[in-house]
Amino acid sequence: MAVPRQVPPTIHGFVGRTKQLDTLMRLFDDLVDRGSAVVISAVIGTAGMGRTALAVHWAQQVHDRFPDGQLYVNLRGHDSSSALSPEQALDGFLRALGVPGEKIPAGAQAQAELYRSLLDGRRVLVVLDNANTAEQVYPLLPGSAGCMAVVTSRSRLSDLVAGAGAHPLSLDLLTPAEAIALLGQSIGATRVDAEPGAAAELARLCAHLPLALRIAAESVRIRPDVTLADLVEELTDEHTRLDALASDDDQTTALRAAFLWSYRALPSEAARLFRMLGVHAGPDISAPAAAALTGTALTEVRQLLDVLADAHMLEQTAPDRYRFHDQLRLYAAERAAEAPEAERNAAAQRVLTWFCTPPPPLCAPSPRWACGSHSTPRSPKWPVRR
Repeated sequence: MAVPRQVPPTIHGFVGRTKQLDTLMRLFDDLVDRGSAVVISAVIGTAGMGRTALAVHWAQQVHDRFPDGQLYVNLRGHDSSSALSPEQALDGFLRALGVPGEKIPAGAQAQAELYRSLLDGRRVLVVLDNANTAEQVYPLLPGSAGCMAVVTSRSRLSDLVAGAGAHPLSLDLLTPAEAIALLGQSIGATRVDAEPGAAAELARLCAHLPLALRIAAESVRIRPDVTLADLVEELTDEHTRLDALASDDDQTTALRAAFLWSYRALPSEAARLFRMLGVHAGPDISAPAAAALTGTALTEVRQLLDVLADAHMLEQTAPDRYRFHDQLRLYAAERAAEAPEAERNAAAQRVLTWFCTPPPPLCAPSPRWACGSHSTPRSPKWPVRR
């Protein structure tokens, strides 16, 4: 059998993610110790968070620990191209494993059976990048001890966690120190050290999002006469920030393009909620306020908020409270601006009316101002945040 080495080179300037790298290594060590089960790790996070960078970086670190090969495929689950089918991915894997084209059977089930037979008794790492659904992943999972699969996705892939025992590994924004370190790796520590205040502000304006930081760094790197302070000034205007954080050479690396494919994958009602949340100007929003904003029943809007959170288009910060990171907030506002003005105005009017209408007292007073055994008036206890 051929020994494929398909994992791309690690991304230059990779920083941070120590916790996640340690977790992947621990899962690998468990695999070696048990020797009885495939370990599947699902690396999940929103667009631009660096899921592929993490998976590729770790795969290159453990290159020698999988002597029988490393398979890699971009499943294009959130991409401008149509998603790769399991049959297409399996065809590529079988060819990489040395199976002649004329010997590859037709149909995903027959291909999966041959694929797992070839991997039996071998130690192979399988990296399934940019998956959309668990159904896209299942046929590509190896079936023998000694193999490990790492899956990246913008979705939570809850079915993969429940059905295949995948270990979910979530990526968050970089810390401020990590974000500045990434800038230093990308444009040189000398330029960053020369403008520490501007570097910190640039990292903040990029929301500590790896993709945004890399695009900003590239903008400075290719223009030596541009200072970090100059770029900070360009990014200060929220109306043009996403335009500034675009790559002229490759639109797939632009933030707006990255967010677009996640947005297009949303069900229609969830996409509408995402747009309408762009009307809301606050730093976060509660589920009842979102229901008022959209004119939707609370039970339904909670389900839609879960859909957005599952797709990492929104972050749940507490029970019934949600927020965007800064770049997604700007993108949601852009999508909202595309909606008819009457729809935006109606949404704003509904949520403002909701905010200005006090909720009923926790205990409605009787005609004698009695509440239980109390006979004196009581001040209603309004929620502090709505």
